[in-house]
Amino acid sequence: MAKQRTGENDQQRVARSPPGRLGTVEDIARAICFLATDRAGFVTGQVPAVDGGITNEWRRAPHRAAGVTAVGSLRSSIRAS
Repeated sequence: MAKQRTGENDQQRVARSPPGRLGTVEDIARAICFLATDRAGFVTGQVPAVDGGITNEWRRAPHRAAGVTAVGSLRSSIRAS
């Protein structure tokens, strides 16, 4: 069963997402368009994750609990500037 989208769930997703936003239909379309070109001819046998890096953030979950993530620190420093 799929989770229901709520404003609270979206805020949590944005907080975990390295780009600091939810993905759009255009984000997915750009990835598909790239993969359909000759420029992606060397990309084989892959399942690309077009998820704004959330998959990598999920893998770092134990480190996030301790407040230690390079991505989180980078995102904070970019927003601060």
